[in-house]
Amino acid sequence: MKNFSKKEMLQIVEENLSRHYGIDKSLLSQKGLFFVEQGKKQNGSRLQIVMFYDCIVIIAGKTLLKKIRPIFESKSREEIFECPLVYGLTLRYLPSGVKCKKLFVKGFSFHVCDKQGLRGKDISSFPNAVCVDEKGDIKSEVFVCACQGDKVVGIAGAVKREHFEGMMEIGVDVLPEYRQKGLAVALLQRLTDLLLKNKTIPFYSVASTNLGSQVVASKGGYLPVWCDSFASIFDGSTSYDSLIYGMKNLF
Repeated sequence: MKNFSKKEMLQIVEENLSRHYGIDKSLLSQKGLFFVEQGKKQNGSRLQIVMFYDCIVIIAGKTLLKKIRPIFESKSREEIFECPLVYGLTLRYLPSGVKCKKLFVKGFSFHVCDKQGLRGKDISSFPNAVCVDEKGDIKSEVFVCACQGDKVVGIAGAVKREHFEGMMEIGVDVLPEYRQKGLAVALLQRLTDLLLKNKTIPFYSVASTNLGSQVVASKGGYLPVWCDSFASIFDGSTSYDSLIYGMKNLF
């Protein structure tokens, strides 16, 4: 297994966040609130916030950034994420580096496979573990399946994300009737070990409201490292636009 030090993992994360969001890497090691203008190729009506340790970066197009800057300046971290213009928060976890005892679940077997190994199987119940594109082709590349006999009851899958080099995102799904047995933790642990052996840093993403998945991350040996808001799009295309525009007198 490749033993990445905490420093090595954070350096790789910083490089990927810098590339993905168009953020100067030096910002991420600083403390405070920063405003970054989106590139011209990106949607100028898009607002997103990224927090990496003590650094908070607000990213938006030039015109939108000028309008929202007075709203966020001089605000605390909690006030920034409580703003009505911001919705949804994804927590991003990395392996803690502390070796956890591998969980074994009696009555179930675990098998590694690639996307070819899932051919012919019903994957509709595993949307977090098995990512597909618009055509329905599988994007995830490697999987660990939990089986009871010949039945697949849980899957952990890893997918490459744009701009994230040397890292893959893990997703886990377990059929509802097989939950609360430790399968999700066992799947996460096994796929994590597999990726690290192949010199790839896994990360695990959890919605801030998904408490169960946060417990899985913790039991699986992961710690939260950064977070980002869902992208707010102010171009008339979202279901919340009428609400937001109706609040304009509040700002």
